[in-house]
Amino acid sequence: MLTFTRRTVRVAPHVPRILTDLHTTHDLATIFIDLIPGLHELLRQGTGGKPHLESLRPSGPDVPGQIRIMRVLRQRGPLTMQELATATDVSAPTVSGIVKRLAAQEVVARRPHEEDGRVVLVDLTPAGRAAMEVFRESRIDALQARLAILDPEDRDAISNALPALQRLFDMNRPADATRCECS
Repeated sequence: MLTFTRRTVRVAPHVPRILTDLHTTHDLATIFIDLIPGLHELLRQGTGGKPHLESLRPSGPDVPGQIRIMRVLRQRGPLTMQELATATDVSAPTVSGIVKRLAAQEVVARRPHEEDGRVVLVDLTPAGRAAMEVFRESRIDALQARLAILDPEDRDAISNALPALQRLFDMNRPADATRCECS
């Protein structure tokens, strides 16, 4: 059970909330949903407001869809176009176009599937892995700077919530997928 001391916090622009004992899963879900866009924006600010990868400019991935595809490949390894579409919740033609652009930038590579040559597998290239590491580190730096500003008690509360959050995220992950590295 989460408990908060009584205080007003801003969980989304223009939406102050009083956090007290959360009595229902609906209360918790509501606050969590309101916090996610703020966390996303915080991370984007840490990368200059755009999710671009400085190590590959000007030809590197610089749109969220490209970063999302690369993040999935980093976490799960080689995937088919359909698996990428499912994992990113976009259509197969959209994934195909994004993969084509990423391949032109030499951050992903396409190859035939070992068992079925009609199927194409997509994976990160070494340059793509390096770019994702730079991107991930920039997000870590941004979040670390913000966490350092918090009181130790707040950092402890966040730290104590992480195992439960990981279990929550793992509920929707295929059994063979790797753990989220939250980047």
